[in-house]
Amino acid sequence: MKATAIVVLCAAVLAAHLPAQVNDGDLVIGQFRDPTVPNSYGPGSIVSLDPTTGKVYTIAPSFTMAGTLAMGPNWIEMASDNTNFMVASLPQGTSPTTNGKGVYFHSVSSAGHILKTLVADPNPTNSLDYINAFDLDYDGTWILAGGYTVWAFDELTLAYSTLYAVPSATGQINALAVDRAPAGPEYVLALFNASTSANPFLVGANRSGIVSTIAAGNGGPAYVSSIEVDRMTGDYITTGFGTNAAGGGAEYMRTTKQGVLQTLNFPATVTSMYRANGIYIDKQNLAYILTYDWQTQPIPTLADNYVCSIYKMDLQGVFITQYIYSSTLLRQFWAAAGITEYGSRHVLCQGSGQPGTKMTVRFSSRKPSDAGRPYQLAASFAYTSGLRMPNGEYLDLMMDDLFLLTARNQAPHIFQGFTGMLDAAGNASAAVVLPASLPPKLGIPIFVSGVVIDPKAPGGIATVGNTHGFVLN
Repeated sequence: MKATAIVVLCAAVLAAHLPAQVNDGDLVIGQFRDPTVPNSYGPGSIVSLDPTTGKVYTIAPSFTMAGTLAMGPNWIEMASDNTNFMVASLPQGTSPTTNGKGVYFHSVSSAGHILKTLVADPNPTNSLDYINAFDLDYDGTWILAGGYTVWAFDELTLAYSTLYAVPSATGQINALAVDRAPAGPEYVLALFNASTSANPFLVGANRSGIVSTIAAGNGGPAYVSSIEVDRMTGDYITTGFGTNAAGGGAEYMRTTKQGVLQTLNFPATVTSMYRANGIYIDKQNLAYILTYDWQTQPIPTLADNYVCSIYKMDLQGVFITQYIYSSTLLRQFWAAAGITEYGSRHVLCQGSGQPGTKMTVRFSSRKPSDAGRPYQLAASFAYTSGLRMPNGEYLDLMMDDLFLLTARNQAPHIFQGFTGMLDAAGNASAAVVLPASLPPKLGIPIFVSGVVIDPKAPGGIATVGNTHGFVLN
């Protein structure tokens, strides 16, 4: 065993189905297998993990949808209200790689109850269509992807629409990230099992279709399971399966917007992992990777007997620690397929971004200690090269002219409510009033973030928000 801290979680905690006690900063994990039936597809479950203590609570012991057991979650994210979750699933017993189909998208409470099934399409156009990934776009719309199709769900209108289908020869869509960086595509799609040939495995897309190839060929994994964005560099951080052409593991990789690849868990003797199936990057730029325990020796002979775990690593590939749910939760019983952080979606922007309209901005903190405290929002034209705060977290905004203008509250008639006090529930409302004199269809992204102020906290910063924004249309 490596000389590093390993948090071992008691199996009895999961077996007892303790009520959810999810708190701000906890990791929330969805998985799609029945822990009592080997290699089953559902019913899935949702658990939370305190990364400080290693304690696990069961949020949803048996995931259901409208009285039907479900395979899922396929992916999980914090909802735009920063309280509930968004979850994608399939009916129990189906396999998306064979005969499974059905597009299901749910709003789920922090206690694990489905509040509303937002999308229920049991007969999508293609028999392999299902939601395997989703992310929140910069107008408040959720972009969904899976199989050969990309969809959109508008929270304001509750409208669900098919955007486009990709050719089957291109490859199935297995992961999605919304980026909106000025130098890159609006969306990044990962394609299933394409890197074994000259076909692309990371492509750029928008709401009309694929617009560019980011990375192709044998330099990457055969299967990309998830994509995050490194907010310091703008690079894409991926997890997946398979080995690349260099002979090293491709489970944890970095890809620049120009398609330059770097394997972060190579050589394998330094950081070994097997089938990384998801990733979350926190505000300290540390990655939590859903994988299997290859740090503890000896490694079991059969892959089905690998122990499920979460690796905590930095974005340069340095292993920090791992969390093991339990020594009895083996790969045949537990398949984690989605991870997020509770209370991480502090900032949300919604609106069209058109001249003469108002973009709404909401700041929301789930930390009880933040209630009633002052906050400060700011905006910038880019999110890279962010500012490290005294508490070790990053404010992902570039210190450009727009940042200085908004952080100093020098345009309060346009950036309204960018300074103020959170209410008793930890919420505040702000807005960006877009002048009607702006030219139409500028296509300029505006990024928004903020902090909660506490004089007793390190450097006076209690909470650092995520970065969301909008596009001047």
